[in-house]
Amino acid sequence: MGGHVGLCSACGAQEFRYHSCRDRHCPTCSAGRTRAWLTTRQPRLLPVPHFQVVFTLPALLRPLARAAPRVVYNALMDAAACTLQDVLKTQYDARFAVTAVLHTWTRELQLHPHVHFMVSAGGLSYDDLSWVPTGNFLVSTRKLAPVFRARVLERVRAALAEDPLAEPLRSRVGGLLQRAARKTWVIHIDPPDGRSPEGILRYLARYLFRVAIDDRRVLRHEGELVTIRTRGNETSSMSGEDFVRRFVQHALPKGFRKVRQYGLLAPGNVRVRLAKAMELVEELGATRPEVVPEREPAADPRWDPLSDEVPPEVCRSCGARAVRWWVLAPVRGPPGRSVRGAS
Repeated sequence: MGGHVGLCSACGAQEFRYHSCRDRHCPTCSAGRTRAWLTTRQPRLLPVPHFQVVFTLPALLRPLARAAPRVVYNALMDAAACTLQDVLKTQYDARFAVTAVLHTWTRELQLHPHVHFMVSAGGLSYDDLSWVPTGNFLVSTRKLAPVFRARVLERVRAALAEDPLAEPLRSRVGGLLQRAARKTWVIHIDPPDGRSPEGILRYLARYLFRVAIDDRRVLRHEGELVTIRTRGNETSSMSGEDFVRRFVQHALPKGFRKVRQYGLLAPGNVRVRLAKAMELVEELGATRPEVVPEREPAADPRWDPLSDEVPPEVCRSCGARAVRWWVLAPVRGPPGRSVRGAS
């Protein structure tokens, strides 16, 4: 799609700015779609604290996720959501506002499938008459883990049995699933601890329209080595081939929905039950916690990848207005602007 390459005459820094490809896995094209998604979701946030619950696929099943991502990721998200909602119903007899987002990577770009849930600290009773608060405790992970494990394995077995193309896998994964059934599966629950629901939503939104890494974490490439930033000041270097392999393993199957809404946020409940929950919470005088919003990496305000305009002359490295840009000719025409969102 072409782009621009800039050279700073003050410090010698070189910078590439590529035009948008509009692919949902692209690390460059996500800022506008992320802001649009947040604009539609923030008005639906209940003015109560929220928990963050993480369901993790054990390391033993990661090779299977790599081989059959649609099967494993659907099983992971469906089983986690059903388990969480069933335990919440048993314990509170209420519908909660639940948002789920699939993540598949670590900071080193290794495969690590897990689902983040944003769960309201309370729900609307099933008779739709009262608000049921949770306090600072949601549920016990010891109740969730064995049910979650059994449901994931059951869904994986059923999906592989129904898919005629999965015959080579069926003969190889039986023992793998049996070993996974003997493992302890990890579920982690973060209490609200004063975090604003807007901050949690922004954290989840960062990963909806891109995958694994953004351009700012790619520090340099020297010969065949690519160096990326991992945590803090730590870095990791790998061959270009390994970098591409790590990145591509996080590309999701076509049409896969990586963000899903449940409970009060399910499409059938938003207009009536969510509005009723909002009304009841406001009657109780609940307000969002007055805290400093969580810091998040800011999008570069100086350039829009959807634009074909020349980027500004200010250098990102030294701040001098000494950058000269050259056009990179496109290899192909731009894709259509109508793109299906991640949700």
